[in-house]
Amino acid sequence: NAYPRIMYTELKNADDSYADNQARSSEVRFQISIFTNSNTVSKETKIAKEIDRIMKSIGYGRYDSQDLYEEADKVFHKAMRYKKAFFKEEK
Repeated sequence: NAYPRIMYTELKNADDSYADNQARSSEVRFQISIFTNSNTVSKETKIAKEIDRIMKSIGYGRYDSQDLYEEADKVFHKAMRYKKAFFKEEK
């Protein structure tokens, strides 16, 4: 059980805006979670900044961030959520 750990989850990948009954774009959302314990929590901020830099460099915007504590496991959990719209080419 080594820490820190990073886990990503796709939250949404669906057509978004419509015109003339055709999807014009899709929206993709991810949650990236950083898990640390009491020995590694000091690394969380540096990791979060690097994740934020990478996600923004590929066009994702952060729309939420929560600092949580998983009481049962005694683990710190930083959940960062990102989204990006992809516009479809007209045929």
